[in-house]
Amino acid sequence: MLPVLSIAQNKLDPDSLSRLLPTLPDTAKLRAYYEICKAWLGVDKEKSISAAQSAVELSENLDDKIWTARSLNFLAAAKSSHGDYKEALPFAERALRLAREIEYKPQILESLENCSIIFSVLGYWDQTLEYAQQGLELSREIGDTIGILNNSNAIASTYQELKDYTKAEIIFKESVLLADRIGRVFEKGRANANLGLLYAAQFRCQDCMEFSRKGAEAFHQLQYPSGEAQALLNVAEAQYYLGRPEECQTVCHKILDLVREADNAQIEGSAYMQLGRSSLALKNRTQAAEYLAKAEAKGRRVQDHSLLKKVYQTRQNLAIVDEDFEQSNYFQIQSEMAADSFLSQNVLSKIADYQVRYQTAEKEAQIYAQNLVLEKEKNRRKMLLIGLSLALLTIIAISQYFNSRQNSRQREAALSLQMEQAETEKLRELDNLKSNFFANISHEFRTPLTLILSPTEQLLDGSLKGDLKKYYQVINRNAHRLLELVNQLLDLSKIESGKMKMQVAIADLGEFVLFLVQSFESLAQKRSITLHVDIPSEPLHCFFDRDKVEKIITNLISNAIKFSEEEGEVSICLSLNQTNPKTATIIVSDQGIGIPPDQLATIFERFSHSRTYELQAGSGIGLALTKELVAVHGGEIWVESTATAGTKFKVTLAVDERFFTKEEVVDEGNSTMVRPGTIMVKMRGRSAPSAYQLKTIYSRFF
Repeated sequence: MLPVLSIAQNKLDPDSLSRLLPTLPDTAKLRAYYEICKAWLGVDKEKSISAAQSAVELSENLDDKIWTARSLNFLAAAKSSHGDYKEALPFAERALRLAREIEYKPQILESLENCSIIFSVLGYWDQTLEYAQQGLELSREIGDTIGILNNSNAIASTYQELKDYTKAEIIFKESVLLADRIGRVFEKGRANANLGLLYAAQFRCQDCMEFSRKGAEAFHQLQYPSGEAQALLNVAEAQYYLGRPEECQTVCHKILDLVREADNAQIEGSAYMQLGRSSLALKNRTQAAEYLAKAEAKGRRVQDHSLLKKVYQTRQNLAIVDEDFEQSNYFQIQSEMAADSFLSQNVLSKIADYQVRYQTAEKEAQIYAQNLVLEKEKNRRKMLLIGLSLALLTIIAISQYFNSRQNSRQREAALSLQMEQAETEKLRELDNLKSNFFANISHEFRTPLTLILSPTEQLLDGSLKGDLKKYYQVINRNAHRLLELVNQLLDLSKIESGKMKMQVAIADLGEFVLFLVQSFESLAQKRSITLHVDIPSEPLHCFFDRDKVEKIITNLISNAIKFSEEEGEVSICLSLNQTNPKTATIIVSDQGIGIPPDQLATIFERFSHSRTYELQAGSGIGLALTKELVAVHGGEIWVESTATAGTKFKVTLAVDERFFTKEEVVDEGNSTMVRPGTIMVKMRGRSAPSAYQLKTIYSRFF
């Protein structure tokens, strides 16, 4: 969206006005600063901002609040027209507060328009819609047609960002007709340019180019290079998607010529990004890398994370073409970080806004409660004074009565206050737990979703190049990761709600453990890790829940393999204590990176991650779920570890029939069996079975 401070239909010579300034009276100087600022708007950043700042200083010295509000709006418009939206926002909000204080409707309207446009560029769509609707109502009230156009433009742009393209198109087209009817070239050009942007979002490339060119022509007529360049960016993008990289580059070079003196890093960065993409399409990789590096520098300068995300995605594609997979991985990570930064900025700013509103309301409630208490106390004292005037004896009796009653009330109030404070503290703790839980689980969902959405978006817009199978594998892997996380959360939910039931049956626990270890054969071989299994030679007939034991053991073995170095060793040891009641002990140990001592205490907490493991993927709930399942099975779990020297998990499980209720003991159920293969097995008295023997042994588990 373009700034509210519109371009004059017939420009004055700003240099001539600057030379006249020393000879003008103060009130005329303010008008001159306004004209100078407007003339340099979108053309020369330093001159337009300098004129606006001079107007603010002069109006404040004159204590002219109307001109101060107006000058603050000049400054906000000057900064936003050159891409400094975050710096512009405080000036626009200050102008709005001052205009409302003096109840001057024209400046209230201009301030509302400035705020709505800045909020829209920063992506705060609820504030954009709020300010724009207030501005539209006020402009209709005072009959300001240009105000109607400005606020309609903001509302339509908000609908566009919210994907309500039909409403946005209707409002933009109505704005074109209204601006044409009253002869406003700037507003008509702006509406046409925004229509081009709307069609670009829908990949209607021909319509995009048609209306964007109309907008660019209007801004060219007004000698407004930044607006013309912004409109032409839509043309360049449309030509790129139509498969016309040469035409795209021609338009981009024109854009750079237009904004070179205006110093608009945001537009320059977008133009360089399009040049990089089109150069890559033309197979000029060297030139593509140069343009993308310039785009990255401009994006970092103005902290445009949306632009940086596109730049890193294109640089990732370039690295894939060059078969530089290390660089490809680096730029993929940078793209994800840029996307996270853009999301975090929106979320954090909105959280801060809601927090301020909450704190303000809370303080008002406290003040009201204090006033109410004071009022009650005042009324009570009046009643006592009236009682004292009746008679001395009556006064003494009533005084004693009220003193006793007051003490009782104070004790009751103190007790009630303590109970309320305790309840408040519990609610606060519960709220913090919920907040931490949703913050953590949102982060865990966001990572695989980002890795799914990024290649999916590139597939949709046709910018994805290289081996597509790799991207499909990335999508598939992260989808399974999401499914695993959901399953773990459902298990935890069942445990907490008491809905997880035990289903135990008698079986050979040694054979079952050997079966589970066998399923990790391919993963271990892929990382050159040797698996050692130590189980007794005689059958270990005992009662256990296969589903829960499987989840416990697979979680521990999976972690052991994950955090072991290549050519390492992972050991699984099973033993049975035959004393009454019978218990089974399972030890899983590795020679991996280990866990620092200061982190052992929290390793079984939900969403707990060891800093040592930050390079490994994980949801942070696997060990928490394992501990809960062990407890359900009547056992305990311990961990021993030394950093860089390996980790050992020890689990005990109740496997005696007397531990379980009759309802929990069922006939042997069915379990899923992974195809067995070859594995290094150390068995006390048992020989390692062949693949065929394993299948025969475990046939009852199918």
